[in-house]
This record gives sequence, C-alpha cells and structure tokens, in this order.
Amino acid sequence: MKRLRKRATAPPPTPEAVRRRMLGQAVIDRVLQVSGPLVRPAGAKLETLVLDALARPTLSRTIERLADLHLPRPLMQRLIDAWIKAYDVDMSVAEIPAAGFETLDAFFTRRLVAGARPIDHDPDALVSPADSVLKSFGEVDARGRVPEVKGRSYDLGALLGDAAATTPFIGGHYGVFYLSPRDYHRVHAPIGGVVTRVDPIDGLRYPVNALGVRRVEGLFVKNRRTVFMLESEHGPIALVMVGATNVGRISASVQAGERIDRGQEIGIFHLGSTVVLVTPPGSGFRYERVHEGEWVRIGQAVMTRG
Repeated sequence: MKRLRKRATAPPPTPEAVRRRMLGQAVIDRVLQVSGPLVRPAGAKLETLVLDALARPTLSRTIERLADLHLPRPLMQRLIDAWIKAYDVDMSVAEIPAAGFETLDAFFTRRLVAGARPIDHDPDALVSPADSVLKSFGEVDARGRVPEVKGRSYDLGALLGDAAATTPFIGGHYGVFYLSPRDYHRVHAPIGGVVTRVDPIDGLRYPVNALGVRRVEGLFVKNRRTVFMLESEHGPIALVMVGATNVGRISASVQAGERIDRGQEIGIFHLGSTVVLVTPPGSGFRYERVHEGEWVRIGQAVMTRG
C-alpha cells in the first residue's frame, strides 16, 4: 500500500508578522479614505470631457458621411452582417434583405414588411411611436417640468422650444422611449389627427445613454431635436424626436397642416435615439398596460383612458 503523505502545514504567523500586516492594512485604508474623494471628482471630470467631445457636431457629421458612402458590395455586406450580429438585429421583418442595402444609412433606416407591426385601433388607447424601451413615464408637474433623474428635472417649454406650449400639458403625462442600435429607426404617430407643427431645433449631440443622462443636466433640451405637435380628438399631443451622438439627421415624413392616421410614419432617425411623448391631462391617457424598462413595439397600446 502506498503511504499517505502528510500535508505540510504552514507555521502560525509570528506576533511581529501580524503587527506588520495590520500596519500595512491601516496604511492602505488611510490612502483609500484620502484618495476616494480625490479620484471621484477626477473621474467625473473625465466623463464630462468625453461627453462634451462627443456632443460636438463634427463627430456626427463624420459618421453621417461614412453612412452615406457607397462602399464595394463585399465590404458593405461584411459591415452590415457585423452590425446585425453585434446588436442581434431581427431582419426577418425587414422589407429588404441584409444583402440589398447600398449604404449603411439605408440599412439603419430600413422599412419593415407590411403588417409587421399591427396597429391597435382602440379609440381609448394611445400606441407606441417606436420600437423602443419605455425608459420612464410620469406626470408633468405644476411648474411644467419633467423628471430627468432623481432630484433633477428639465423644463418642458425648453424641450418644445416654446414656453407657451407647456400650458396645455401641465398635469398631463410624459413617456420616454429609447431606440437602441438594434431597433427599427422610423417613428410613427401614436394617434390620428392634424399635424399643427413640425419644428427642427438645432443643438448638441450628447449621447442619450445612462452616462449622458447622469452627467448632462437637461440633456434632452440641449440636444438637437424635432418637435411634432398633433391636434387629436383628445386634445394636443406633443412628440419630440431627440437626436444623440452620431445621429446627424432627423427627417420629418409629414408637414404642418397634414392629416395623419394612427400608426402613420412621421419621422426617421438616421441612427437610434429617443422619443419623448407628452399628453394633456384632459385626455385621460395613462400608462397602465406597460412598465418602465419594457421593450414596446410600434402600434402596441401603451396608454389607455381610465
């Protein structure tokens, strides 16, 4: 039989070794106590510098030119395939197959096949304007302000580019819909009515991700955006397409004075971004069938009249 080898055990630490270890830990703890408050502001400053650099139009214009290039077909196909794989894009509902796009912008702004997004025509419902994540929703307060993050808000009048436009929406509801790089980039009417205003507002291009929202106060009112005002049977509806980094263009598909149907295309993001939807208190619409963080589709009822 083989003899079992006795496992060697380390000798217990000497009192001197214990003292040195405790002293070393005390020094580390003291350094962390001092460096923590020093490093955090430096990290915040670095984040702000990066965000400010991304917000400048130069980067977005460069990306826009690249997206419009007609590259050799094999290279274009590899780029599109890589994007589809990286973001898990569902091409089964795209009108044109992945191999049929001549530019990256054509791919980003692809249409869906007819019927891919059934529209809920319940007159007591208001539908999602985009394939997106419903990031947040709530009430417009008595000052006409909308919550941005905990303890911080922005002025609805500044978002709409018209202080007087805020009044009909005080006490109403807002919803923030975030379009990711995998999503369909066209925006549709949440309800039928007459378009009373289509107003592009120039601005910066801060990213609308968690970092941007956390670090940039009033991000939505600083970014480039297009404001759509719609007069419906339930009162005015405001929809704002907010641009972001790399979103060089927001195209309007409708014009003021035009009557549109529920679910009709009203605008196009030339890359994903954010939609802010605002309804008046008298409409009675509330977010009751959905929850924050839910991915919603165009035509899906997201607000109902109680």
